[in-house]
Amino acid sequence: MNTPDLTAPGSLSVRATDSNQFAKGQGDNARSSNERGEESLPNRPQARVIHVVAVLVQDHADKILLVRKKGTDTFIQPGGKPEPGEDTLTTAARELVEETGLVISTDRFEVIGEHIAAAANEPGFSIVAQCVRVRLVKGEETQSKAAAEIAEATWFTPTAAAAIKAAPLFQDIILPLAVAEGTSVRG
Repeated sequence: MNTPDLTAPGSLSVRATDSNQFAKGQGDNARSSNERGEESLPNRPQARVIHVVAVLVQDHADKILLVRKKGTDTFIQPGGKPEPGEDTLTTAARELVEETGLVISTDRFEVIGEHIAAAANEPGFSIVAQCVRVRLVKGEETQSKAAAEIAEATWFTPTAAAAIKAAPLFQDIILPLAVAEGTSVRG
């Protein structure tokens, strides 16, 4: 049986990729090229992406504030889509007030980074999240109330948060960072 010579001029070569690259948001880098150096992306449906800001709120005892939207059973970090012309920190502060009633100055947020995950409440979508964190100090108001489209706003210990139904962004990325790195969750 003859094996085709894939190194011959004009033959197509495909670079192997880690199967987790698409989950990590690196799948767009997987390309095919021919001997002339022409590249093309593999045939696949256009990704459906939602751009959001997600806020990790921790109190002085490391409890984490999560919210659950009305009509859903999955907990997510407070946050949402930026308004036109709004920067990440302004979006974070606005969404915290709208969803939880917590008023936090933008200079208190620590930028964690951009992370990509499956959307919790929109099947078939991914989110690209600008993630920020704020730590509340002892004595600072931690009474949050569900507001806007939020049915529930609840404080969880990291152990309890690991046991609930939570968004992939939180469960797979943010919670492990928060637990592994203690008070610093830079990603």
